[in-house]
Amino acid sequence: MASNIVPGIWAKMMKEECKEVNASIQDLCDWLFHEPNPIPLNTAMAMLGMCKPIFRGPYVPCSKEMRERGVELLTPFMEDIPLKKGLVAMEDKEFTVINRC
Repeated sequence: MASNIVPGIWAKMMKEECKEVNASIQDLCDWLFHEPNPIPLNTAMAMLGMCKPIFRGPYVPCSKEMRERGVELLTPFMEDIPLKKGLVAMEDKEFTVINRC
């Protein structure tokens, strides 16, 4: 999932051994897997302005606390995130959850 957020960094690690880069991205990778896929990835992409903040139940965005943690972890990689429009933790009310069958 980190490859969706920082594809250039991920590609570099696939081409050569980059222990420092790998170490630097581990906390972000852990955050991206703190809940089942695709919840953290979709939350991060919404926080980065890369997609609309719309979830289809039963998936819901990460908690505000975890979104704030995500901002801390994403900030050092901002120059490596293509298509970003910014980075905000967002308020709960900014997300839409559709619960239709």
